[in-house]
Amino acid sequence: MPIRRAFLCFKSFARDGDTDPFETAELSQILIDAIAYMAEKFSSHGIKLEIEQIPDVPLLCRAVQISQVVTNLIGNAFDAISDQPNSWVKIKVQIIEHMVQIQIIDSGSGISKNVEQNLFTPFYTTKPAGKGTGLGLSISMGIVKDHGGRIFIDKRNKNTAFVVELPIAVAA
Repeated sequence: MPIRRAFLCFKSFARDGDTDPFETAELSQILIDAIAYMAEKFSSHGIKLEIEQIPDVPLLCRAVQISQVVTNLIGNAFDAISDQPNSWVKIKVQIIEHMVQIQIIDSGSGISKNVEQNLFTPFYTTKPAGKGTGLGLSISMGIVKDHGGRIFIDKRNKNTAFVVELPIAVAA
């Protein structure tokens, strides 16, 4: 990725965007930016990052915040599987009625019920000391709810799968 694009991606993720107005943005561009931000980290650790075709779907959103949610989920997936052989993360997007689902699936074997019940609680973390604050998922949940969506774990998947569901923008 060119240095200027990497700088712009980092600059947008470094701010919270909570005072930005909701604007129409293409999901494909939001995801491309988030993936570009994380791609080198995956590549340098030999972890496969697979992205299925991303449809052009308009969202009425704060694009910076949606990018932050996706980046957080991709980063969590990386942390969870980085010490496993043959690690991978897949990003899938599907449209269901008036909603778009962004699925971040990793090669992990799922999340235990004990961990799952606390996962979105502020300051709860499964990471070692100094590796995380336990705020990423609770902040992500707040952002997604503010956008009229939801975030959840897909228990039907044999691997670890988080799903972000957001409403598609309706033309005025």
